[in-house]
Amino acid sequence: LDLAITYSELAAYLSCPQSYLLRNQLGFQAPIQGEVGYGNAVHHVMRVIAEQTKATGKLPTPRQINELLTHEFYLPFANKPAHKQMRENARKLVFKYVNDHQDDLRKTWAAERPFELYLPGIVVSGRADVIYSSDETGPENLVIVDYKTSTGGAIEPLQLQVYASAGRREGLTVEAAFVHDMGLAQRHNVDVNDNAVAAAEAT
Repeated sequence: LDLAITYSELAAYLSCPQSYLLRNQLGFQAPIQGEVGYGNAVHHVMRVIAEQTKATGKLPTPRQINELLTHEFYLPFANKPAHKQMRENARKLVFKYVNDHQDDLRKTWAAERPFELYLPGIVVSGRADVIYSSDETGPENLVIVDYKTSTGGAIEPLQLQVYASAGRREGLTVEAAFVHDMGLAQRHNVDVNDNAVAAAEAT
């Protein structure tokens, strides 16, 4: 039987096998922090913005983005003051991204697009945050972007290399990939040439 695993599970195991086994095999639960879910909440807002832009051909207005942050920015474990502070932090990140990358958003091809990479004995699945068409020709020239609220100054290219491989096996032309650090407003190039993708598959 093939082993089905999500990319997040694979990354957790590769980064710290002991921690992964404690949580997933032995059921150990670490204390819950109020910040849990912050990254997911920002991702949700960005997904809705991308989908609305694709559907309408227009960027959401600042008022619409503010309403989205008010009604759909959800942090399950944060108290009210912490929730308010993190929502304001998210507001700055989101508006900075929308202002700086309007052209990209208008070229949205897909948001939260699922991928599955089939390798001998394993299927790795995941979802790309957003995929842009790099020009006006449609889905033949695609750029995959992964949002991070903070990278800590270092990026992990494996995720996007896995998505690039899976996309190419579907017949898509993935010409580039980036990790976007929303906290620093920096975009990091991920190598998705054939050798880099082959190395990711070997990993």
